[in-house]
Amino acid sequence: MKKIFVLTFIVICSISVVDSAQAQDRKFGIGGIIGDPSGVTAKGWLSESTAIAGAFSVNLGEDYSWFLLQADFLKQNTLAVWEEALLQSHFGGGLRVVSGDYSDYVALRAPIGIDVNAIDAPVEVFMEVVPTIDVDPEIFFYFTGAMGFRYYFGSD
Repeated sequence: MKKIFVLTFIVICSISVVDSAQAQDRKFGIGGIIGDPSGVTAKGWLSESTAIAGAFSVNLGEDYSWFLLQADFLKQNTLAVWEEALLQSHFGGGLRVVSGDYSDYVALRAPIGIDVNAIDAPVEVFMEVVPTIDVDPEIFFYFTGAMGFRYYFGSD
């Protein structure tokens, strides 16, 4: 397991050398996400190679209710440019806050993923794996993962 983590880290760091480019002048996108969490996702571009992405999820069950809010600063790197789409990797760091009927916690996140951006349409599809460390109320390490889509509004 340790070798896989080190190898993944080396690959992601070496990918960061590749120049980034954005398929369109995208500024803000909103869409859906499934996995951990499942809910609504949004992404705002700060530059051609950096963005802030977040998600919001709510469970209003009879026995247990909670809400989740997370936000990450992402570095985007272009891996391939095709006629129809742009393949990018992303990695970064962020924070997750969960509040529920029985517990509240804060976690640090380090998302690593891939994005496919359609060139002729304002749509992005993404997948990510996220090493996560709960830091409050106690320390606990685990992995989460999610996939989703975003539709982008506005351009320059």
